[in-house]
Amino acid sequence: MTFAIFLEWWRTQLGELLPASLRDVLHRRQSEIAIAVDDDHVKLSSEPGQAHAELDLAEHTDITTAPKVKAFLDDLSGLPRRVRLSLAPGEFLVRQLTLPSAARPHLAETVRYQLPQITPFNTAQCWFACGEIRGSTNQNTLTAWLLVIPRHKLSRVFGAIGLSAPQSPWPCDTMPSSEHMLELGWRATDDHAPSRKRLRIAWAAMAMLWFGALILHVDHKLQVHEQLEQTADALRVEALEVGRHRDRLAEIQAQADWLAKEKQTAFSTLAMLDLLTQKLDDQTWLQRCELNDRRIVLTGVSASPASLIGELEALPMLSEVRFETAITRDAGNDGNRFKLSAKMTPTDTADEI
Repeated sequence: MTFAIFLEWWRTQLGELLPASLRDVLHRRQSEIAIAVDDDHVKLSSEPGQAHAELDLAEHTDITTAPKVKAFLDDLSGLPRRVRLSLAPGEFLVRQLTLPSAARPHLAETVRYQLPQITPFNTAQCWFACGEIRGSTNQNTLTAWLLVIPRHKLSRVFGAIGLSAPQSPWPCDTMPSSEHMLELGWRATDDHAPSRKRLRIAWAAMAMLWFGALILHVDHKLQVHEQLEQTADALRVEALEVGRHRDRLAEIQAQADWLAKEKQTAFSTLAMLDLLTQKLDDQTWLQRCELNDRRIVLTGVSASPASLIGELEALPMLSEVRFETAITRDAGNDGNRFKLSAKMTPTDTADEI
C-alpha cells in the first residue's frame, strides 16, 4: 500500500464521521468533468450535477467568453476532482518505434528526445504517452508504442474551464487503437492546488504525528520492558543470595542441633568431681582421675576400698564399676591403694556447668 492510497483510505474513513450535509458539500466538490473532442466539436459534462455544454471551436476565437462555457461553469456544483477525456480518431497519433534495449530504464526520456524526428510536433506542441510492447525476441532492441496528442485544441478547452493538463508522459498504460475513441482520465489540478498541497501536508503531518506517538509509545514499552528485565535480573541475583543464606542457615542449624545433641550426651568433669567429693568419705583420697572414651579411671588410697564399689554405683552418672588392679597396702599411709573404673552415663547433672 502506497502512502497516497493510505491517505485516501484515511480521508474516506474520517469522511464517514462527518454530518450528511457536510458530506454532500464535499461530494459536490469531488465531481468529475468529462471532455469529448471530435474535430472542432467539444462536449463538456460533469458528474454529479449533470451540467453540460456543447460548442464549436471554429465559431469562437476565445471560448472563455462563450455563453455556453460560462453557463457550464456556473452550473458546476464545485471544483472537479477528476478529468475524463475522450478523443475521436484523428485527434491523436499512434506510432510504433524500435529502440535499443538500453533505453528501457529511461523510455520516456528517450521518446521525448526523439519526438521531433518521429512526429510533426516538438515537446512544446504536444503531449505524449509511451510504453513497451512486450514479446520482442530481439535481445538488443525493444519495440515501443507512442501516443501523441496535439495541444492546440485541448489547451483552449483546459484554459476555458480553468484546468491544467498533466505533464507528459500522460497516464496511459496500454497502447491505444488509432481506429477507436481514446479514453484517458487523471486527477484534476487547478488554481487551488497550493491549498490542496497544504491539505496534503497537513495530512502528512498528522500521519507523522500519529506515527511519532506510536514510536514514543513503543519506545516507552521497550524502556519499561528493559527496566523490568533489569529488576528481574537483580531479583534473580538476590534470590541466589537468599538461597545461599538459606543453605548456610540450614548448615548452621544442623551444627546447632549437633551441638545440642552433643551437649545432652556430654559429661561434666567438674560435676563428676563434685559428686565424688560428696560421696567419698574422709578416709579416701583420690590421687589421679582419668577420662577415656566415656570411662573414668580413679586411682587413690582408701581405708575401705571395697565399699567404694557400692558408693560409686549409687551415683546416677556411673555404672559398671570394677577394680582395674588388685588392692595393695600403702606403706606410707594407713590405707590401701586402689584403681577402679566406671562407665559414665549422661544425666541432667551435665547441664550444671
